Amino acid sequence: MPGMTFEEITTHFGSVEKAKAALGLKSKQTIYNWRDKGVPEGWQARIQIQTRGKLKADKSAIPS
Repeated sequence: MPGMTFEEITTHFGSVEKAKAALGLKSKQTIYNWRDKGVPEGWQARIQIQTRGKLKADKSAIPS
């Protein structure tokens, strides 16, 4: 299963700015970095929990 993508996150929240606010980030650059480098596993797990499963983390991102 592929990991969560930048596009999924920004589509879900409506924009990079709204995603930044919803995730409690200080900088939009963090989210833009995910576009190029992928969403870190820890963030994938947090976003899956925050979105109540609407966005899915890579299974390896979720602790057993």
